[in-house]
Amino acid sequence: MFNLWRPDSPFMQKMTFVTNLLILNILWVLCSLPVITIGASTTAMYSVAFAYRRKETDSVIKPFFIAFRKAFAKSTICWVILLLLGIALGYDIILLIYGAEMELFLCIPVILVGLLVLIEGAYLFPQLALFDNKIITMVKNSFLLFLLFPIQSIAIMILTLFPWLLLLFIPQLFWYTLLLWTLIGIAVCAYINCFLLLKIFERYMPKPPIDTPQGEA
Repeated sequence: MFNLWRPDSPFMQKMTFVTNLLILNILWVLCSLPVITIGASTTAMYSVAFAYRRKETDSVIKPFFIAFRKAFAKSTICWVILLLLGIALGYDIILLIYGAEMELFLCIPVILVGLLVLIEGAYLFPQLALFDNKIITMVKNSFLLFLLFPIQSIAIMILTLFPWLLLLFIPQLFWYTLLLWTLIGIAVCAYINCFLLLKIFERYMPKPPIDTPQGEA
């Protein structure tokens, strides 16, 4: 019975894991409240989730704010661009639905912009959490990754958008579970995404050097 409460017991490790996800989710929510900071907050959340998944850290608060400050400029630029594209996309969809008759040639650019926003939204912030590349390089990489790993990419996009898809298609269930999303749901989706993202990203990350025993060439 007493072993249950030992810091290294499986029960306490699971409780620590859940608590860390709670803290990470609440940090994301609080730091996203100004709206303009959603990009930096998302990058910081992925940075901690990646480090936690790779067993590089067991803390949350300090790594979150370090990543938040480090990636603030690039993340904010990416977020503002995506936000503006999303607003334009939403406006165009409303015009198509409530305006004139829907023509195929008018729908094609809307679909393309929507796909652009989905791809970049799924890959940009995780890339910012792991790599120090130029924004244009990460934008290109997002398209390449989508083309190379379409099934994984669709799964990542669904997980990224899951709460908003729930709000769109099953709003009653979303409002019933709003407290869950506010406390832990967003971080859980990000952590699950890390499994898929790391399998993709680790193909392109430099391999750690292999130690050569002394006396061997």
